[in-house]
Amino acid sequence: MTRRNFDRATKVAIIKRATIDGVIRCERCGIPTRRFEIHHKIADALEINKSRKLMADDGELLCKDAGRESCHGRQTAEHDVPAIAKAKRREARHLGATRPKQSIKNRGFDPVPRAHADREAVKGMSEIARRFLGGAK
Repeated sequence: MTRRNFDRATKVAIIKRATIDGVIRCERCGIPTRRFEIHHKIADALEINKSRKLMADDGELLCKDAGRESCHGRQTAEHDVPAIAKAKRREARHLGATRPKQSIKNRGFDPVPRAHADREAVKGMSEIARRFLGGAK
């Protein structure tokens, strides 16, 4: 399902809630702002029941400037995006789409007995045979 947006009446209610003495202020840091974003308090990607209508209590007005120094940029980059990624990883692991991170559990191979290791090299033996027998000369 797609991301839910706040309707006009809900946005107006949130802006009125953030307006103090005729000045719109960020609800997180309290700084007066002209550029703002109505932010979901709980990231919409983390919501299970998306059929419920969004209310004014579900959003907050955050200042929005260029880059991560704004409250909206920080909240999105430091909290929402990692939480959504973690939820997607959990869901994939729960559904069996990813393997558990562990080593393969087997007993390995039995050592191969070398019956020829006790033999000595004889005169006229090739260099390859000498190396194979363990450097005997």
